[in-house]
Amino acid sequence: EFLELALAHEQSAQPSLQGFLGAMRTRDVMIKRELNERGGGVRVMTVHGAKGLEAPIVILADAASKPDGRQTSRPVYLPLTDPGPLLLHASSKADHVPETMALRDAEAARQQAEYWRKLYVAMTRAEDELYVTGMLTKQAKLDGTWYEAIELALRPMSTSLKNSAGEETALLYPAERVNAKAALSADTVLPPRMPAVDLPPLPRPHLIRVIRPSLAGGDAAPERVLDSAADAVRDAEGARQEGLALHALLQHLPRIASAQREAVAHKAVVALLPDRHAALANKALSILGRPELQTLFGPDSRAEVPFLTEARRSGELVRLAGRIDRLVVTAERVLVVDFKSDADPARDLAGVRPAYLTQLGLYALVAGQLFPQRQVETAILWTSLESLLKLPGAALTEAVRGFTIK
Repeated sequence: EFLELALAHEQSAQPSLQGFLGAMRTRDVMIKRELNERGGGVRVMTVHGAKGLEAPIVILADAASKPDGRQTSRPVYLPLTDPGPLLLHASSKADHVPETMALRDAEAARQQAEYWRKLYVAMTRAEDELYVTGMLTKQAKLDGTWYEAIELALRPMSTSLKNSAGEETALLYPAERVNAKAALSADTVLPPRMPAVDLPPLPRPHLIRVIRPSLAGGDAAPERVLDSAADAVRDAEGARQEGLALHALLQHLPRIASAQREAVAHKAVVALLPDRHAALANKALSILGRPELQTLFGPDSRAEVPFLTEARRSGELVRLAGRIDRLVVTAERVLVVDFKSDADPARDLAGVRPAYLTQLGLYALVAGQLFPQRQVETAILWTSLESLLKLPGAALTEAVRGFTIK
């Protein structure tokens, strides 16, 4: 059922993981087991779980044993007596006294009655065939088991099946059975068979390519949070973790009161990056504290804005899927900001990687569709420099030549 919900959401107009999670939170779903389930599978369940269900073939696979005495002879009793409830626990029969033996006997009788009620439920689940079997216990005794009760009742009316050595292998009830094949005589007219249906082959599926703006411009250098040349020797996974941590701090800290940001920032990353948490927390706090960057994290800004839209690239139908780090929306303009943590950031347009221009250009196209009446501007926030580099629209237009939003 969960897979059906996921596949249905995938066919919606704007499928995304975030959208699917949002839909699941608001959906009131109750999955019930259908009484008329059918299929070629085998369902293994307890007798209690099989209540209300039926199947053509049912196998009682554990009918040769009965409840373990170690589980049933040490109950906790909660009988209601005057002047109030009594709690009693006895680990064995020998621990009881005459005053409590009646309680033990009543509990044992209740459990035994429940054991036989379950047998009725188990035997009435089969529509066509019921197989009663089981493994013998170490004592090799069937006394008091479901198997013994069924055998004693049905053996006089059953046929004994034996192997080549003359050993009994099964009892078949009833002894007299109607052969279904004999009911068809030679004069029986069967309905004509339907002619075979010749269906044409299914058309080949049309797969729409998904393009992520961060990779649309070629092989972009992996983002790294580096402060010096010595940091270049660190492994890529550590750099990736630092980039994620810094992005998360810049995303969530603006919603925290200024007086509490420092404590929250250090606690947020100390478990993930114990050796670098201080540097990352201080970096995030320094960026958020710069007056020239206050607009990026103010009340008109939005963090981590996901999008999925159809577009064309040189005439080919594609889907653009990505996430804008920061979006500042005012009445007149929209500012799209992407965080970059390069060790050697560019200080002007000439040093910006072409892949970055393509990424920000595609972000601008998407923002133009979301806010058609506003001027769209783009910028890169270099976390190492703690500065904002705005990109001219002409350079972005050239970088995304061939792309059009559908």
